[in-house]
Amino acid sequence: MKIRGIEARRRDTPPWVAKTQTKMLTCLSRAGTVNDLPACLQSAFKVFQEALADLRSGHVPLEELVITSRISHELEAYCSPTPGARAAMQVLEKTGKRAKPGQKVRFVFMRGDPDVRAWESTERIELDEIDSVKYIELLARAASSVLHPFGISDADLKRWAHTSTLELRLDLGIEVTDVRKIHHHDAVGRNARAALAGGITG
Repeated sequence: MKIRGIEARRRDTPPWVAKTQTKMLTCLSRAGTVNDLPACLQSAFKVFQEALADLRSGHVPLEELVITSRISHELEAYCSPTPGARAAMQVLEKTGKRAKPGQKVRFVFMRGDPDVRAWESTERIELDEIDSVKYIELLARAASSVLHPFGISDADLKRWAHTSTLELRLDLGIEVTDVRKIHHHDAVGRNARAALAGGITG
């Protein structure tokens, strides 16, 4: 598969999210016809469910939740520091190492304050300290990129994930208003002109 513009291609996507999204896309790639779609969509949704179950049960390795972010300014220049910048400030405070513009910093989202922890931190990170709500939302957003064309929204996935009411309702006849329709006006025009000229019969 060649993928562009979605979470699995972004450097700041945790590996766990990227791998889950790629598995969902692989499920959809098995649909040879529109009739195959319902079963393939159910398979993709099951991948999403299983990933959530792994997170809740503590079976996702910490390194799979690490986010890599690039620092774009000097740390003192941030008026409202990004999560990556906040992690870089922790590294500076704890080790004296300064991340400069263009450099990468790795971190995980944590419950409470501070809400991020630099991966290079000298403090031990425990899996039960991870902000599972934040990671669920990151996964729901990535799953929505895959399922949105079939009428499944980011908000629906977040609601299902947080309430555990995970049921996939498919309406393959739904019209998604922000997806541009493709009309074959040129092809029709060429055929019509050819027919008038005697090039098409029957």
